[in-house]
Amino acid sequence: MTTYALDDGMETPSVMGKEEYAQQFSRYYDAYITYKVHGIHSHIAIRRAFGEGFWDADSVQRCHHIERTEYYKAGFQQKLKETPVEDLWNEKKAINELLQRANDPYDKGSTKLRAVQELNVLIGITIVDENGRTRKGSSMADFYATQTKPEEAQQ
Repeated sequence: MTTYALDDGMETPSVMGKEEYAQQFSRYYDAYITYKVHGIHSHIAIRRAFGEGFWDADSVQRCHHIERTEYYKAGFQQKLKETPVEDLWNEKKAINELLQRANDPYDKGSTKLRAVQELNVLIGITIVDENGRTRKGSSMADFYATQTKPEEAQQ
């Protein structure tokens, strides 16, 4: 078996597609797999798992080679299977993602507007009626105002 050095991004993409390389540096591959299972884009996952030195002109090819290994394929399927759905996505993550879109200075205005609209519906500021129109949502004060008081119910 060949022994490799994790050389701060100096590996050619094809080396990163070798099973023996994946085995030798399994902790980096496992970290990459975890990021990918959580929906992190390959370009970000490789930097987080392997380090900034692995982000260069060859990075896209490195990601392709990593993701073609049996180590990655089997590891991804296993990690995905054992990860609870609520760890992958939940209400707070959805809100956070929408907040990022709404506040991202690089997103287009239409993207921001859609994120704000979705966020408002998600947290109840607005509701979408049966005709697809958006209107102000009901607050708890509105709810209680429509309830019959016990003394009125007995009359």
